[in-house]
Amino acid sequence: MTESLPATAVVRVSRATFDQSRFAEVDALNSKQAAYLVPAIEQLPGLLHFYSGDSPDGSIMQISIWDTDEHAAQLNGLKEMVVIARGEAEAIGVTFTPIVHHPINWIIGNESAESLPSTAVIRVSRGSFDPSWFDEVDALASKQAEFLVPAIEQLPGLVHWYAAVSPKGSIVNLSVWDSDEHATQMETLKEMVVTARGQFEALGAVTFAPIINYPINWTI
Repeated sequence: MTESLPATAVVRVSRATFDQSRFAEVDALNSKQAAYLVPAIEQLPGLLHFYSGDSPDGSIMQISIWDTDEHAAQLNGLKEMVVIARGEAEAIGVTFTPIVHHPINWIIGNESAESLPSTAVIRVSRGSFDPSWFDEVDALASKQAEFLVPAIEQLPGLVHWYAAVSPKGSIVNLSVWDSDEHATQMETLKEMVVTARGQFEALGAVTFAPIINYPINWTI
C-alpha cells in the first residue's frame, strides 16, 4: 500500500477533553458541526485528509493532513472552527489543549480508500518528550520504519498510517482502520509493542499516553 505525500507534509493534531458523563452531548455536537465545518474546510488549499472523532473516555480528536505547515495554519484563522465550533464546544464543558503540527516521518496508505465504512476508527498513540531530545527521538522514529512498515502492512483493515515527530516535544502514530477490531491488532504486534516501544524506553526520553481508538464522526 502506498500514498504519495510531499516532503513538506504535516499532520495537525487538535485534542480536547470533557467530562465522560457528557459524552452523548459532545458526540452529538461533533457530528452536527460537520454541517458547516466541512464546507468551510474544503475551501482551504492544501488539505489532504481530515478526521474528526470522539471517545467515551472523555476526549475529542481532530486529525488533519496538509501539504505544508503554512496551509495547516489556515485553520488557526478559520472563523467556523476557532469561533463558532470552539465556542459551542466550550459552552458544554469541552477544554482544548494546544494544537501541534508534526512533520511526517513516514506513512503507510491506501490511495484507493476513497470512502470509509461507518465502523472506521482512528487510533491515536501519543508521546511527549523534552524538546532537547528532538534529534534523537526523530532519528529513532524514522529508523523504526524499516521494520514497522513491513509488519503493519500485513495487517488487514489498515487505511492510513502517519508517524510524525514535532520539535515541540510530541510524537504521534496516527492510523485509520476499517474497524475497531482491526485497529486493536496493534496491541499484539510484536514489532510495535516489544521492539519499537522497547527502543524508546531504552532511550529514556519519551512518556507515552494511553492509546485511544476514536470512532470517526466525519471526514474530508
